[in-house]
Amino acid sequence: MADKCISIFPGNVVIVVRLDDDDASQATIHSSATREFWTGLPSTTNQMSWLPLQSPEQHGRVIAVASPSLVVTTTHVLMYAAAPAWTAVPHRLPSHATIVRAAGTSSDAPYAVALIDSEGALWLSASLVPTVAWTRPELTGLDPTDRFVDIAAGAAHFLARTAHGRVVVWGRNHVGQFGDGDVELHGGWINEPRIAEGVDGLCCLAIACGTFHCVVMTDASVMTWGRASVGGLGHEGGQNAIDPAPIEMEDDLLPIRVWAAHGWTAVKWSDGRVQWFGSELPTGIPRRVLDDHFRSRV
Repeated sequence: MADKCISIFPGNVVIVVRLDDDDASQATIHSSATREFWTGLPSTTNQMSWLPLQSPEQHGRVIAVASPSLVVTTTHVLMYAAAPAWTAVPHRLPSHATIVRAAGTSSDAPYAVALIDSEGALWLSASLVPTVAWTRPELTGLDPTDRFVDIAAGAAHFLARTAHGRVVVWGRNHVGQFGDGDVELHGGWINEPRIAEGVDGLCCLAIACGTFHCVVMTDASVMTWGRASVGGLGHEGGQNAIDPAPIEMEDDLLPIRVWAAHGWTAVKWSDGRVQWFGSELPTGIPRRVLDDHFRSRV
């Protein structure tokens, strides 16, 4: 096995992604030791119930698990509606480049998907039914030579990061996900990415999205904003934040990696320790397994 990583998406759905030694470009999502696709559903006992899904690989090679309900392949976007089936919607990326990154919303909004292609261009889904239509947004304020390299999504918002360390945001802003000091309580979906003003000017090295909050790792700090959800932002007082603010950290430590999901944020520090902020994980997977996993990766 070339790699094994645990991806934790908004809503506390855990999917294990396995990359095989003989074909590193093929990703299979499995539970335990299987190579099958499963979906996890929270139960009243605060554990996770697992249901098998039909493999989406009949619709092309899997590029990315965009959200708990969306898988992107070379030819289709697959939407999970009810076990054991997927709804397969064909897509055609209007460029000769290939898809290298994908993310999608999970709830509280019409399903939306965003892609980064091999040329560093950002593509947004204008619709998902009956076929996926893509638009390439016009972005002002970015260096024309800059390229997008990473993307993340919450329940109803997106973050995307460029090679020069710039971050853009779009989607819903009803709990301050844009980090611009404002909220739009009754606002709809904003499909025009804008510069994340609260972290602009910083050297942003990594991004993550919880259900309703954002995480940006810089070369010296971790900035969070949005809905706090029982302390998930890591700020003193545990209140929602409409402006980015740094997570409290010890002197002489630097952040190495960040994760986020429903109500929590995790940071791996330069001393190898993983620090959690916010809720526990009602996934049925022992916390120590996740801790060991995080400690073993840089």
